[in-house]
Amino acid sequence: MQSQLLRAVALNDLGQTGEARILLRQVVAESLRLGLVRTLLDEGAPLISLLAELECEDDPVLESYRSRLIAAPLNFSVAPSMSARAATESGVSESALFTKREMEIISLLEQAMSNKRMAQTLNLSQETIKWNLKNIYAKLGVSGRYEALIAARQRISPNE
Repeated sequence: MQSQLLRAVALNDLGQTGEARILLRQVVAESLRLGLVRTLLDEGAPLISLLAELECEDDPVLESYRSRLIAAPLNFSVAPSMSARAATESGVSESALFTKREMEIISLLEQAMSNKRMAQTLNLSQETIKWNLKNIYAKLGVSGRYEALIAARQRISPNE
C-alpha cells in the first residue's frame, strides 16, 4: 500500500495527475477493504491534498471513507502520564519514552482496533503488536488495553 501511495504522490508531483488519481482511487478502495487508516494518514499533507481532489461521488461508501480520512488528525500526540511526567521532569524527553511504533500503536488503540486489525494496518505480526502493547502498558504503568486507553486519554487532557 505504501509504495502505491508514494507512487501516486510522485506521479502527481510529476504532473501526471490523471494517472495519479486513478492509482490513488485504487489504493483508497483497497485500503477501505482492508480497514487501513493510519497507513494512509502517515503519508501526511501531500496525500491529504490528493485525497481532497479525488472524486468518489459515484461510490457513496468510498466517498464516506475518503471524507473520514481527510477529516482525521494527521498527528497523534500523547501528553505525559505520571511516569512520563517524572521522566520528563528529570530531563528525559517523551520521544525517548515511546518509540515511533509504540506511538502508532497507541493511536490505533485509541481507534479501538483489535490486535489483528492493528497488525494488518501496520503490516506486522500479531505477536509484534502484543509485544509492543506489553511495553506500552509497562511504560504507562497499566495492565491492560482499557487502562491504557484511560491513561492515554488522561495524558491528552489531564484536567478532565
